[in-house]
Amino acid sequence: MLSQNERKRIIALINREVVPAIGCTEPIAVAYASALATKTLGSEPDRCIAAVSGNIIKNVNSVTVPNTGGMRGVKASVAAGVTVGNSDN
Repeated sequence: MLSQNERKRIIALINREVVPAIGCTEPIAVAYASALATKTLGSEPDRCIAAVSGNIIKNVNSVTVPNTGGMRGVKASVAAGVTVGNSDN
């Protein structure tokens, strides 16, 4: 059983370290991976094959990809990462 002091310290730690995420991170993860691949290659690839889990597909298809004019999906995320992504950011 935790003492009252330990509970307060744990709650303070959680309040200090945990921040809510705004938005869906999956499109950004796919775009980042694509941008990093482009950086590694040194130029835009001729083609891309994105192998992602069902959960990634579900979430990427459910939201718009930022800065794409409302596009959705893995293809939009990959295209954004390859063409305008900056993996250093």
